[in-house]
Amino acid sequence: MAMTRSTVVYLTRSSEDQIRQLIKSINSLAKNFLPWSPADIWVFHESDFDRSLMDSDQSMANLDIHYAEVDFSAVPKEMEDLPRGQRGYRHMCHFFANDIFLRPELQRYTYQMRLDVDSYILAPVKFNVFEKMEREGIRYTYRMIMKEKPEWAIGLLKTVEDYFDRHSEVVRGVRRLCSVKLYYTNFEICDLNFFRGTEWQDFFAAIDAARGIWRHRWGDAPIRWLGVKHLLRKDEIYCLRCMKYHHQFTLEKYLTHRTPWEYARYAADFVLWTIKQKCRRRPS
Repeated sequence: MAMTRSTVVYLTRSSEDQIRQLIKSINSLAKNFLPWSPADIWVFHESDFDRSLMDSDQSMANLDIHYAEVDFSAVPKEMEDLPRGQRGYRHMCHFFANDIFLRPELQRYTYQMRLDVDSYILAPVKFNVFEKMEREGIRYTYRMIMKEKPEWAIGLLKTVEDYFDRHSEVVRGVRRLCSVKLYYTNFEICDLNFFRGTEWQDFFAAIDAARGIWRHRWGDAPIRWLGVKHLLRKDEIYCLRCMKYHHQFTLEKYLTHRTPWEYARYAADFVLWTIKQKCRRRPS
């Protein structure tokens, strides 16, 4: 079998509920995306992950799924008093903001697509997205932009502005941003040559040095939005609007973030898709 240049990555906890969602997500991926955009699947997990539920599910039998362990035990020395209950989310943000690009398991790949365990592709995407990115010079693909809560981005915009004031030569996109938004990164595709490169790595080093991920809960999503908006041209960023996609949500959260009207349509698509899945499983 020829080695693919693209990978789809997940990060999961060890709970049975998370693993069942992961199986459902991988099934939707295998049916509606991989036939046209081939990619390896990598599942990252902590040491207590139990693969038995995955291995026993018949729908996973024909899929070549790779597994890799992550260590989320350490925090920066100056943040050792951070309560353990607040560490997991920050580790996840740090991992997806940059650590994943440097993982040795992924060094052979050119494109990395991220999905969360509760991300579902609802209908076939009948073209090769990775080939489109290569052909058109696209470095980053996303599905949705949202507003970030100000209390979760304390000092982030100033940190970014200060960095680009000192390094104006690398700016290819916007010069000034008046607020912090975010790419909804439970789905994204990254050109790894860019994200492993000097421009992104130097930018993230400045973010990391500010310790805002640990102190203020800066998320990978606004960090990605701010970095991509400055470092890439508009024609290097692509919105995959044609993909019918759903990510689990609560109504309160999305009202707070002023969800675009189109998300309601995709939520309806998810309800219809779920009903169809149940009908197919119902015995005749």
